[in-house]
Amino acid sequence: MADPPDGNGVALRAGTVALLIAIFALPGVAVPSSAEEEPVISIGDFWTYATNTTATEGFYLIGPITFTIAGRATITIEGSPVEVFRVSVGGEGVAMGTIETAFGHVAATGSWRIVGEEALAIDGLKIVSSVLDLRANGTLHTDPIAQRFALRFQNTTTFDILEDTWRFPVDVGDSGLVRAEANWTEDVAIQYGFVSDASRTSGRAIRRIDFLAEARETVQTPLGPFSALRLREIWPDGSHELLFFSSDVGNNVRTEAYDANGRLVGSTNLESYRYQAREPVTALGLTYLQWSIVAAVAAGASATIAIVWRRRRRASPPALGPPTSGP
Repeated sequence: MADPPDGNGVALRAGTVALLIAIFALPGVAVPSSAEEEPVISIGDFWTYATNTTATEGFYLIGPITFTIAGRATITIEGSPVEVFRVSVGGEGVAMGTIETAFGHVAATGSWRIVGEEALAIDGLKIVSSVLDLRANGTLHTDPIAQRFALRFQNTTTFDILEDTWRFPVDVGDSGLVRAEANWTEDVAIQYGFVSDASRTSGRAIRRIDFLAEARETVQTPLGPFSALRLREIWPDGSHELLFFSSDVGNNVRTEAYDANGRLVGSTNLESYRYQAREPVTALGLTYLQWSIVAAVAAGASATIAIVWRRRRRASPPALGPPTSGP
């Protein structure tokens, strides 16, 4: 089973399931330069990423995953109330690779789906709670007869932030750390043929995660190029993530996760998003520019109607009946 999660409270790994999520950094994991403002998060904001991630050794999940700001709430972490944004998590796609079975590592193909909710602390924008449910179903290509399989990961983790020096604003060359205690429970189950195997792990761990703002660069995404601040997130086991933050979207436009040997194990690329803080201000659904266009068109239409009406009056035949007497 996976090692205990490292507790950083920012994009904290919550065991095997959260490896899929760890490479996505919610606002606050990646921070802009000192010239930028802290992301202004609104209910309804969302970010959808093309994901290519190692769920377990040799088993890959490919497809989109969306994180949506669903609301605000107050939750309790280790006896203390925390004001948070509720973040809904959802995605699905193709699963492929190999799965370890009683017959050894067997090729597998199928589909996956993930649902869950995370809590993002309003103060500091760090993840303090995560509930995730990942399921994969498909075919084990065993010889001579293929078998159906069902794989499920469920994880619940809370993060008690003990120290946080990774805050806005930061600039290239700045560094910081987050130290937190993670309290997790993780269930893993696989079924294939007549085999059913399930396990549970749980525990607590305090981990320190270090951060460094390295450079600014242009990042290519499915939506085109973005100017981004590249941040390095370093884990105690030697693994790390590169986070590419863009203030234009209020979040990362790309993430890359590497294991302790420097091998790329997952990536995300921004496919679509809504970040209302950068949207034009509206009134009754229209921007001020759109309203000015509407007003100009309306004024022009009114003038045209008035001219036509006056011309029609001058061109109208006299009214029937006796003329009116003058003064």
